[in-house]
Amino acid sequence: GNVGIVSFSCNADGACFKAAYYYGTIGDMSNSCHEESSCQKAGAKYGIITEIVDSCDGVSACYKVAYGEGGYVGGVQNSCNDDEVCKEAGSSLGNITSGIESCCNDAAITSCAGANATTLPATCGTSAPTVAPSKSPTSAPTSRGKAGKGSKGGKGTKGSKMPNAKVASIQLKRIREHAAYAPSHLSDKLPSTSDQERT
Repeated sequence: GNVGIVSFSCNADGACFKAAYYYGTIGDMSNSCHEESSCQKAGAKYGIITEIVDSCDGVSACYKVAYGEGGYVGGVQNSCNDDEVCKEAGSSLGNITSGIESCCNDAAITSCAGANATTLPATCGTSAPTVAPSKSPTSAPTSRGKAGKGSKGGKGTKGSKMPNAKVASIQLKRIREHAAYAPSHLSDKLPSTSDQERT
């Protein structure tokens, strides 16, 4: 499997165990996956997740997200921050090409687990890079120290995202490099080669 730049992420027992294994692809991971099994098997077995940012902070929160051949999630940003809330979302042929942004942060919202593009809550935004963006993505890793475990309210405050064209360029490049592992019917969902120059 292939994973991009990992920063301040995967800091718990089994948090990223087998993530992107067996020809899976995950772009950059930042400030995410800080609980037990939070991103376990995410993007594995030919699955694709373009990026995970400030997300998946809950026990098994993103377990098997975009798992299996045909599994695809166009980015997870500021989402899935509760226990099992996004478990198996976008897996197999249940693609979420638009990504999961700023939603599914409460386990009481049961429609996020196992969701696809049709069943994902309408409150979710879009975090997927487009083929021809008007400007480069601005999400960049931020510096956030991990607070000691405890109650949900005891976690450290998320760092604010800052524009960083260089990081965005690297991210797009890595996703394109890994495109060879993507199922052929998903290749058109990845950023085109020309996007790298728009930084």
